[in-house]
Amino acid sequence: MYSTFEGNYKTRRAINLGGKRQQETKEELLKKNQDRRKARENERLKEKSAIIIQAFYRGRTIAGKLRDNERDSWDQQAKFMLNNAQSERDVAINLINIARSFLFFYRPQHDSQRKLYLYQILWKQIQDSETMFIPFYYDDLRVMWTLQLKRTLIIFLKNIGINIIKPDQYIHNINYLKTVLLPMDVSKYQKIQDTNRMFVSLKSHNK
Repeated sequence: MYSTFEGNYKTRRAINLGGKRQQETKEELLKKNQDRRKARENERLKEKSAIIIQAFYRGRTIAGKLRDNERDSWDQQAKFMLNNAQSERDVAINLINIARSFLFFYRPQHDSQRKLYLYQILWKQIQDSETMFIPFYYDDLRVMWTLQLKRTLIIFLKNIGINIIKPDQYIHNINYLKTVLLPMDVSKYQKIQDTNRMFVSLKSHNK
């Protein structure tokens, strides 16, 4: 009834229906790991680039808003300086603040009218002297104003170069050129003890 076990029983061999599996070589494994690592590095690089772009965009947006706010404040200060009498010391301080603000927000495509206002302010007469020379009368303001005026004159020079062939800009170019040349007049510095050094410092703006 029952068969006896004689010790020669063998299990059936498992058959792989998916076909014969080829064992991966060491080189193939190495290449696969390298590809995976490269893919991870590319993904990290994409994420890092996205973060940088977002930060750059946010930075530009914030900077743009700051410049717009500065423009609004500058417009009020410029009108005040053009339309109100002040002491020489107040003129010097306000002019330095206005120039600093202008140099911060100035963009050629947005601020051409403000550049004209600044030109008018620089030429405004204060006790027989153009406004642009008033800060030079004070030892504590002289160095700061020299730097700011040089940067402002460079902007005027660039405007002349860009618009030199535009007929509608002819008068403005003449005015800007006169503004650039005016600080070269040594006689304007009679109230300043060290006239020669002041003249040399301003003259260096075109080097």
